[in-house]
Amino acid sequence: MSRRWKTLFAGSLAAATLPVAANAPALAQAPAVPAMLQGLPAGRYTVNPAQTMARFRVRYLGVNHIEGTVPGATGTITIDPANLDALALDVVMPATAIATQDGEFDDELKGPGLFDVARFPTIRFQGRKLIATGPRTARIEGEVTMHGVTRPLLLEATFAEGNQADGGALAVNATGVVHRSEFGMTKYAPFVGDDVRISIAVSLMRGG
Repeated sequence: MSRRWKTLFAGSLAAATLPVAANAPALAQAPAVPAMLQGLPAGRYTVNPAQTMARFRVRYLGVNHIEGTVPGATGTITIDPANLDALALDVVMPATAIATQDGEFDDELKGPGLFDVARFPTIRFQGRKLIATGPRTARIEGEVTMHGVTRPLLLEATFAEGNQADGGALAVNATGVVHRSEFGMTKYAPFVGDDVRISIAVSLMRGG
């Protein structure tokens, strides 16, 4: 390559790279504390069962879905926005209250091979750590126990606006996926899917 072409090539390369470097956006970093938790009083919050509802959805026959609810959750969360690693979340839901739009299927869900509520009447989630992922979002690391089996579970949480209102109220919606086969709940497989998508809208009040 001649000296002239080497010079032109070097100049073109510099011209192509410099604007990219100059205009490259800075990588966004998740806040250490979600904005909706900043200023939230540290302490213990209690679940309000009347305003808390868990929902689940699982594929049926590869096309349709079965959907249901689990009302009546109770529990507490102890949280310090300045130390989210010290999160202590404990929520218990009555498996006996599971309901779909089909009463006969509800009986199947509560019987042996699935939830077997006579032996395992509750579903329990214990959160150990909260990691901020955005101004209103966070990831909750913990474990869920149902059908006598405990497995790790990650929940993606979104905090409601106005959490500071009314003397320290906290509202959050969390979603995740559990694989029922990991809990020994294999009845009706493969006609009923293994992946169960869950969501829970939780309302908590300070104290309790």
